[in-house]
Amino acid sequence: MFKNPFNMDERSKYIAYRVCTVMYLITLYALIGIALYRQFVLHQAVEEFEDIAIVITFNSICLLGAILYFGGIPIRKFKLKTIIIIYIVFVVLGFLFTLLKYKVLVDPPLSMSDIFGKLYIIVTICGLLMLLWIISAYLGKQKIEKDLE
Repeated sequence: MFKNPFNMDERSKYIAYRVCTVMYLITLYALIGIALYRQFVLHQAVEEFEDIAIVITFNSICLLGAILYFGGIPIRKFKLKTIIIIYIVFVVLGFLFTLLKYKVLVDPPLSMSDIFGKLYIIVTICGLLMLLWIISAYLGKQKIEKDLE
């Protein structure tokens, strides 16, 4: 039989989990800082740090999905109204970021009609992410109920 080399009690596991979580978040924030530095200070093309942006995006999406799946935020506490409000907030934040990026930070700036054309992409992506996270929360709830039985 395989014996675990890390014989840890509950307190030690909790401390290890906390340290890993803090280090994970520090790493994620560092990657975000590096990507922003390379884009806005060094004025590098997106292709030069696109791999970092993909890692950040994938990690952020999976982090929220994992929190929902493992029961950190049970979806049954949210009403449909709350989910719709969260979706609208995501869309508004995405649109504001797009507006800032393409109207202020890019030279020459895009026209407002082009920026509103990107709104369809923002609405679609936010909808798919919300659907993914709702499914994660639902499957996590089913798993918890199955484990309790």
